[in-house]
Amino acid sequence: MMRTPSDPQPESAVVLRVGDWRIDRTLGRLIEPDGRAIQPEPKALSLLLILAETPGRPVSRAELKERLWQGDHIAPGALKHLIWQLRQDLGDDAKAPRYVETVRGRGYRLVPDVTVETESTPPVNKPERSRAWIAGAFVLAVLLLVVTRGRQQDSLTPQEPVAPQNPPTRNQPTVRPLTALPGNETGPAIAPDGSFVVFAWDGAEASDVAKTGDTAKPGDTANPGDAARPDDGGGSFDLYRIATSGGTPELLVSTAANEMEPAIAPDGRQLAYVRGGDTGGGAELWLHDLVTGAERRLAETAGSFLDVVWLHTGKHLVVSELSAPGVAARLREIHLEGAARWLTSPPERTPGDVYPAASPDGRWLAFFRRQRGGAGQVLLLELETDELTTLDVAAGRLIGLAFDRSGDGLIVSSDRVPPRGLWRLPLLGGEPQWLGLPGSFVAEPTSSLNGSVAYQDQRCDSNIWQVSLAGGNETPAKTPVASLISTRQDMHAELSADGGSVALLSNRDGAHQIWIALWPDGNPRQLATEGGPVLALAWAPDGQRLAFATREASGISAVHTIAIDGAGQTRLSDPTIHNVAPSWSWDGSAIYTSAWIGDSWRIVKHAGDGSWKTDLCAGVSAKEEPGGEVLWVVDAERPGLSRWSAGERIETALPFVSALDAESWQPIAGGVVFLHWGPDGERHLSRWMSESEELRTLAILDRNLPYPPGLSVSPDGQTVLWTRIDAIASDLLLAQSPY
Repeated sequence: MMRTPSDPQPESAVVLRVGDWRIDRTLGRLIEPDGRAIQPEPKALSLLLILAETPGRPVSRAELKERLWQGDHIAPGALKHLIWQLRQDLGDDAKAPRYVETVRGRGYRLVPDVTVETESTPPVNKPERSRAWIAGAFVLAVLLLVVTRGRQQDSLTPQEPVAPQNPPTRNQPTVRPLTALPGNETGPAIAPDGSFVVFAWDGAEASDVAKTGDTAKPGDTANPGDAARPDDGGGSFDLYRIATSGGTPELLVSTAANEMEPAIAPDGRQLAYVRGGDTGGGAELWLHDLVTGAERRLAETAGSFLDVVWLHTGKHLVVSELSAPGVAARLREIHLEGAARWLTSPPERTPGDVYPAASPDGRWLAFFRRQRGGAGQVLLLELETDELTTLDVAAGRLIGLAFDRSGDGLIVSSDRVPPRGLWRLPLLGGEPQWLGLPGSFVAEPTSSLNGSVAYQDQRCDSNIWQVSLAGGNETPAKTPVASLISTRQDMHAELSADGGSVALLSNRDGAHQIWIALWPDGNPRQLATEGGPVLALAWAPDGQRLAFATREASGISAVHTIAIDGAGQTRLSDPTIHNVAPSWSWDGSAIYTSAWIGDSWRIVKHAGDGSWKTDLCAGVSAKEEPGGEVLWVVDAERPGLSRWSAGERIETALPFVSALDAESWQPIAGGVVFLHWGPDGERHLSRWMSESEELRTLAILDRNLPYPPGLSVSPDGQTVLWTRIDAIASDLLLAQSPY
């Protein structure tokens, strides 16, 4: 029997049924018929409840925005992204909606009927509409009032634990939100006893194109999760502390510069952090007393401090230091009294060593030695003997690592099997274990001695933009490509040689894969490929084939070719050697790649059918100039873009192009168009002509770019495609690990 408004009923007994799902509003959960539960983002649940007020009838976008954000200014596409999130939670398909339908010109509507149940009564599948809806509308009104008031309260109030998206297992952690601030919370550091977390927050409004908080580490590839920290005039990153039991964050450190990479001492009383270092002006390592607030500067560098960790003694810190552009990052130990020494010596011309983590017993320092393409190896440094050991596991591409409380395993953010997630890598042998924690793009895990793990959940929307150079305007128009806009990560677009098609990388269907569309107005379709996530792509001159690099389960980056109809995928590269950055020769007979041979990156020329290959020179990427007589190479030994002919270097034409921009340039007849940092600290789109040696800035792009943003020039030279991050936000989640 369904209750009427006059029937007394405990609030906790009310459950709504929407199609196959039940909504437990007490815990804010969606429950499947088999009892499994997921925890949607609070605004996504609010959106569902609003649509549930009038099932079958559309609710306008304007009304949804007003009720969800209550007049606050929001980023373009915020509602569209929220609709996408809700569909993901419900397992819905926008093309064949069973739950949320887009009604063109009118908004969105909930497709199934809504029924109101109590825990003591069985489900009513087909209620009599008039009586059932009267009762349901009353209860829904009460629920919406509760949800609305909850949103008006402090957004940092802790919520109930999030139910895992997979069936619970013995080793699956429980998770709950730790922060839900506008903008970006990044770099969490949890206290040894798990009582509080210190993090960096930019304090920007959600409508700002937010900063990522993760400076692009050397060797990062097409992934906005590691975008270079943009600077759109918004607030700088400051440091805050929040209790893991909940409450309002407390501001700890705030200056005009960015304060990043907090690290808490073993006794929980001191905080180390990095100030500056994001704009090339040097960085400083500071100490902050968490009891008295006193501060002092400990060390500085002309480059950047990428990561900071305390050793168990409480008297030493280890930093990942990038002392100058183009050199490998190294780990450096710094004593509180100022003495310092280098701990590692990574191979030259590699990105180097990042993400140090110290074991609880003080025996080990773990870190990630990154190769080009983002993948690499986890290494263990025994602090007493300085002996290095490689952890024999395919780690994939990491963004952060931490020891678990046992000290026998590492918790890492890895995409070793897409999509990215948190994994436990055992140190004593055994298979890596996926922890099954929720999040769109999880990163930067930090752990405590009581088993608590805090980590970042980042959501990013990047799109393909175009610069029109027609007419030689001083300020060319920069606009998004309308047919390629989505709420996912779309990047690294490349136009075909005839200008009639465009290929790009997108995670619209999960991991980054290849999508192809007619240019400029076609709808993208996915090109089915075998292997792992795609890192880079290149059109063949005939427009019928593509070369592309993937990162496979082994961790090796491999280069393949495939026809645009999906037929004939062929692997060109050696399965034991990293190969990245494919490009075609001008006549389509050969493919250039950059291969890790010995201890350096070499440009290798492969036959298009894989029948032969030739080691040409040192370099991280190579592309032929139209006509095929000149080969341009990004130097592997020193920053620079060089011109080669007949196997001999002609000149180093552009000495300031770095390996980080290895994909962000394209030869044109008699010159090259490329992206680079200008002396003004801005991102320049420039053209250099060989005969005149003229360097001309074509446009100033904003700094909100992923690495690499990619770059493609149309055959007529009038349009340039590049990638821009249009919206990015991150929150912190807290898990209780069983390890």
